[in-house]
Amino acid sequence: MAAEVPLPRTIFAHGWWMMGEEKMSKSLGNVVRPLDLIDLVGVDPVRYYLLRDMVLGEDGNFTPEAFQRRYNSDLANDLGNLVNRVAKFIRRHFEGQVPRPVSPYSDHDRQLKTGAEAVVQRVPELISAMRLHEAVEVILELVRRVNTYLEQTQPWHQVKEHKDLTGNSLYHAAEALRIAAQLLHPVMPSRMDLVRRMIGATDIALADLSWGRLKPGTPLETGETPFPRLDKLEVAAQPEPAREPENIVTFDDFQKVDLRIAEVLAAEKVAGADKLLKLQISLGDEERQIIAGIAQHYEAQELVGRRIVVVANLQPAKIRGEESRGMLLAAEDQDGKLVLATVDDPNLPSGLKVG
Repeated sequence: MAAEVPLPRTIFAHGWWMMGEEKMSKSLGNVVRPLDLIDLVGVDPVRYYLLRDMVLGEDGNFTPEAFQRRYNSDLANDLGNLVNRVAKFIRRHFEGQVPRPVSPYSDHDRQLKTGAEAVVQRVPELISAMRLHEAVEVILELVRRVNTYLEQTQPWHQVKEHKDLTGNSLYHAAEALRIAAQLLHPVMPSRMDLVRRMIGATDIALADLSWGRLKPGTPLETGETPFPRLDKLEVAAQPEPAREPENIVTFDDFQKVDLRIAEVLAAEKVAGADKLLKLQISLGDEERQIIAGIAQHYEAQELVGRRIVVVANLQPAKIRGEESRGMLLAAEDQDGKLVLATVDDPNLPSGLKVG
């Protein structure tokens, strides 16, 4: 506002992370520590799960079982196995270099290309609408389309008699994988860099999502499986470690505080201060002055005769040029109103020590 920048009209926020049917809570002891999960599977799969399974504005559900299912289904099976199959086949039959496509395109080639181009158009639209989970799913649909394409073209059955058609199928599969990997790069940068190395796409700019950018003859780099399958994910929900309470005082420290009953003899507003009242109080055998910030909660005249509790041994201070020797006790209620700590029994004398 100070910079005169227009204020946002919409705020996007995620909801609660649930553990099954309950909110994650320190008191319930069902908190999953993200760093523990990252130690087991790496940061990229965790980022993928958080973006894929959290809908902005709604609650998300996390259980180790749900995480494992999502990881194995989307990453290990759909994406990871596909990358391995394509890369291994190219290394085995095409000297580890990106094969050359043939012309003209077959119907299957054309359908895969058209589907990839549609995803390239759709993902930015979903991200602009803050529908990140849908954007991730649309990219995974492209990955599944590549699996379908390979089932249709069956390059492993063509390699002996029609090696050029096998190379064509592998080229288009790798090109669709490149586009998917580049779209997923903001979600899983490390793993997608590995995928790009495995299919010979490291020299292509991440922002270049045009079809046909893979260069035939580019050598593939070897790499480990980007998403090894999880047989059993053992990550326990843990209670937060107990913390020492803050601002603890010892009994000896408390004994130093001299709390006493005081009677208000007179009260008036401090000149030029909207919040301050000047109180003349009696501590039995002594009278003194206290400056208190209660003018917005009490009228001066209604305090006269009140019996309040004060800290009598507080170091004197100057407030708006007025001396203040002590501090009264008050509590703030749920509406923000200050309520004085008072003494009801009229038989208790002023100056009596409290505590």
